[in-house]
Amino acid sequence: KISKNQFRKEDSYWDTHTIGGTDLTKTKRLIAEVGDNKRIKMIGDLTDIVTSGYIPIGKYMQFGRFWQAFSSNNVDGLRLRAGFRSFISTDDRFRTYVYGAYGLKDKLFKYGVSGKYLISYRPRIGIGAAYQDDNLQLGSFVMHDDTNLDFEKTTNFIIARGENYYLTRNKKIQGVINYDIAANIRLSVFGTYQSLSSASEENFLIAYRNPKTGDILRDYDNFYTGTELTFTPGRKVFGYGVEQRYGKKLFSTYTLKYTKGVSGISHSQFDYDKVQILASKPIPMFGYGILHANLEAGKVLGTAPLIALAPTPANQSYSTAKNTFALLDYYDFITDTYINGYFEHHFDGFLFNRVPFLQKTRFKSLLFGRFAYGTLSEKNKTANMSNIVFNSPEKLYWEYGFGIENIGLGNFRFIRLDFVWRSDFNDVNGVRNPKFGIRLGIEPSF
Repeated sequence: KISKNQFRKEDSYWDTHTIGGTDLTKTKRLIAEVGDNKRIKMIGDLTDIVTSGYIPIGKYMQFGRFWQAFSSNNVDGLRLRAGFRSFISTDDRFRTYVYGAYGLKDKLFKYGVSGKYLISYRPRIGIGAAYQDDNLQLGSFVMHDDTNLDFEKTTNFIIARGENYYLTRNKKIQGVINYDIAANIRLSVFGTYQSLSSASEENFLIAYRNPKTGDILRDYDNFYTGTELTFTPGRKVFGYGVEQRYGKKLFSTYTLKYTKGVSGISHSQFDYDKVQILASKPIPMFGYGILHANLEAGKVLGTAPLIALAPTPANQSYSTAKNTFALLDYYDFITDTYINGYFEHHFDGFLFNRVPFLQKTRFKSLLFGRFAYGTLSEKNKTANMSNIVFNSPEKLYWEYGFGIENIGLGNFRFIRLDFVWRSDFNDVNGVRNPKFGIRLGIEPSF
């Protein structure tokens, strides 16, 4: 089977061609009765809402993600957001998403709209396009999302530490083609045109001095295109829609991405090349838990504006976020050549199960460590004019700590607590960073 409705027939067809007689009829009746049971439907619907973050509205639409409805930063103030996606089933061949957001402080409306369509089931070929006009925090990740178009990269929270003025007003048009060369090998080709300006110029300047002409650009346009190759050996995929689902089996992910900045396209003014590599591998330790190892490296070739460089990904919220540094502020480190590593060892019940009192709690333990190393060339320091001090982790920066997970009641155990420390570093921007922190993670799973 390769498509959603490939074997759909009328009941009379199956009654004629299926062996089973009376016993099969009883089974079909039982399945129908269970499916129509109000209590079972309520439990199933509630589980879907909590794990997906979307609330059904009628038969063809969902509201969400509901945990992004309220957030806050220094530019927007209290930020209200409402998003909707088309949804008939998880196997929809077409998916569209639209959201709108409003800041009570800057009194400006932001929005985004995207659409994806699965052209072919075999081979799998999908296309997508998106437009977004919003204040984005580009200092929270290194590898930009140019293939999924899901608007999920966000660092606005109700409660966060430090200052979050460092937002970029980004009006961008994106397009992507995804082609599955073979099972778990995907080739993507993408293009993005963006108009960029600072969301709060008095606090965060993204100006650029053209090395050839000496002209100073306070806001500018940038067009880039590129390709991404992703290999996920051992991944179990199911579903026939444009957005597939993945099984729980452990699998590795290897991504090679090339991005080319192109001047002369409309008002685009930058020529640069960027190469990035991501390797993620879970390593079973034979009774001692699982080590999750992630390495990311990249290099920017040529002179590029701040928004195309590689800031070390920071997380100023009090919640956990994958592949970020919990005790860094946005743009504490800026690089054009970098390597970052993220390592987590989940002991599962190996430690706590051996302590009599703790054994009853069903808690699980983990250890983690992450590091950042990178440099920034003099030509990029000279070309970029900002009111933040350009700093690079040329002396290795690292964070480490331990966590407790599987916290909850009964079988509802989706809370995780992390205790984080960091190495000392030359903190030159904004509010002084803490040397210790406690972070909360919530991952609904049942």
